[in-house]
Amino acid sequence: VDSTRLNHFTSEDEALLSSLAAQSARVIQTTRLYEEARRRAEELELLSEVSRGLSSTLDLRGVLAEAVAQTARVCRAEIVSVFFICEDGLRLEMAACHGGSDKYRQQPDVPLRNSLLGKIIRAAKPTIIKDLHAENNGSEFHVDDSVRSMLAVPLVTKGKPLGILCLYGGKRRCFDADDERLLGSLGRAAAMAIENA
Repeated sequence: VDSTRLNHFTSEDEALLSSLAAQSARVIQTTRLYEEARRRAEELELLSEVSRGLSSTLDLRGVLAEAVAQTARVCRAEIVSVFFICEDGLRLEMAACHGGSDKYRQQPDVPLRNSLLGKIIRAAKPTIIKDLHAENNGSEFHVDDSVRSMLAVPLVTKGKPLGILCLYGGKRRCFDADDERLLGSLGRAAAMAIENA
């Protein structure tokens, strides 16, 4: 609150403004809590829907296609892909993809050792990469120019890594802890469905 007059405000004005500020803070906090609760309810509903969809088929290709499509929808990602560890244990092969260019979708196998994806699998935890082009240096696997960030979660069942689920965000999409938590849940559901298939 401003005034053009010198010493215009009184202690009563200060008390009134302090009361209004406290009430405004409570309204803002309540609104934030409501929005967070609404978002979490939507996430739980989507997770339940995805889990039902994944468990409804035992066809591996069907499971993977459903997993990447639903994950792209739930997480608002430009590209979602699943890489499996090849039988020789040395390479990662793209098993399913939603979105992305033809060059991305048809790229050769990614070496498991000394690659960014291999490091994430060995770490056995979801990982957020804010600037994928800087981390990847274009040498390990093709990354479309339209993406900037990546969120990846290893697919693990019974303590054994099967592969990795990768989300790619556009120039303005920055993944956060909520995305990481959500993808971790989706990754566990997908790993169980893949193991069942």
